[in-house]
Amino acid sequence: MKTAHDIMTTNPILFNEEDDLTEVTTRFLLSRISSAPVVDVREKPIGVLTETGLMKCFLMLYSKPANKIKLKDVVNLIDPATFVNLDDALEKVLRTMLTSKTSRVIVLGTSNRIVGVISPKDILKSLSEDLLQIKGVSDKLLKAATHVAYNSQASGADVSEDNLYKKFFENSPYMMHSVDAQGMVRMANKKTHRALGYEYPELVGKKMETLYLEKYWESARDGLHQARREGEFLKVNTSMLHKNGTSLPVEIQTTGLFDEKSKFLGTMSVVRSLDQDPSITSIMELIGIFDDKAENKSKK
Repeated sequence: MKTAHDIMTTNPILFNEEDDLTEVTTRFLLSRISSAPVVDVREKPIGVLTETGLMKCFLMLYSKPANKIKLKDVVNLIDPATFVNLDDALEKVLRTMLTSKTSRVIVLGTSNRIVGVISPKDILKSLSEDLLQIKGVSDKLLKAATHVAYNSQASGADVSEDNLYKKFFENSPYMMHSVDAQGMVRMANKKTHRALGYEYPELVGKKMETLYLEKYWESARDGLHQARREGEFLKVNTSMLHKNGTSLPVEIQTTGLFDEKSKFLGTMSVVRSLDQDPSITSIMELIGIFDDKAENKSKK
């Protein structure tokens, strides 16, 4: 699970309460920043100076000319800071950020010293890196799993190559399954069986509806048809069905499979259980991605 330490911007620009307002403005412009923490002479955080706060400082300066104004003279125009610790989880960082007046959080290290700053861009960068990594792994796994599901039974198949693909497929860090053109589960790796509470290979030969909550059956069928037409079904967030009846929130990426004559064979799906990463699940719930959350809110 990612923490504040993993996503923060290190060595942030800091201003001291003794800094001159004109010098602060110059550094704002040269550094192209929109806010920065302000500390006292002991390097303890006082708050955050934003562009808006800086503008108000200058308005005050023009209305009451003075030779020199220090940040400590306009402390009432410095916004209160919002803090997290180095080892705070990504979920807590995001929740804290959403309550921050500046939409930023300051990361504190030992002795309550500032060691980093986290902005919304840092959060988005971290999440996008995760998605790109998943996409890169998924492309390789799709190729391997397709070989296992549809090519290994072809006449003349290389047995050693088949075993290599099968080993790669079974060691996948993600759940993977294939549904044929008729909507039947053609294959599912061991990780899929474990996650959904089945004995391997119990899922093979079952209808694809077995994999999902009933409310998602129609969208699953639509996805199969879309994969037939377009070759790819965009990545979605949905819920799969555990054998015991409970739901499992997942992120699923589905691709259409075709033979050398462009005949539609079925689909191959790479699935990531969001329950395995509580921070990501909580973030998605927090911003209202899951239908269940939205429905419950509307009923209250």
